[in-house]
Amino acid sequence: MKFTIANIIIGAYSIGMLACTPNENSEPILGNSPNEQYPQNILFSEYLLDETNCRWNVSSYDSEILCINDNKEFIKYILCEDTCNCPDIDFENNTLIIIHGGCPNAIRHIRMGNFLLMSDGNDYKFNVELILDKVDFPEYWIKAIVTEKLRTIDKIELEVNTSFYTM
Repeated sequence: MKFTIANIIIGAYSIGMLACTPNENSEPILGNSPNEQYPQNILFSEYLLDETNCRWNVSSYDSEILCINDNKEFIKYILCEDTCNCPDIDFENNTLIIIHGGCPNAIRHIRMGNFLLMSDGNDYKFNVELILDKVDFPEYWIKAIVTEKLRTIDKIELEVNTSFYTM
């Protein structure tokens, strides 16, 4: 019974269409060029805070995507002990995407897709797989990636798949 309820709860949050937060300073980099063919795989790099004195200031159980295009917005979502010793982000050419959510089970591992899929000029898809323990322990998860600059009209569909850890 718990397995079924957990799947229903997670399934309710598993797919969502979320738009990038508007930012009047962001210039369109990717877009609808007549020569572009779709779908396109957009590469990214994971943005880690592991070896810093900082942590993410996001702890919602609702699945959400935050698109950050400048330092002013960036500092709203990060907490540091003293000064920030985070890796620099070139916000002129890049967007930081913070992806987070929650689930009713303990999380053993989080797998992200290898790329952000651009399905047309301003629609993207991103996959995350949560590998869960069968322990009822509500937990939230967070990942961050840096990719080419996105526009404020760009939309990202987040697909969260879950599976239970087996040996």
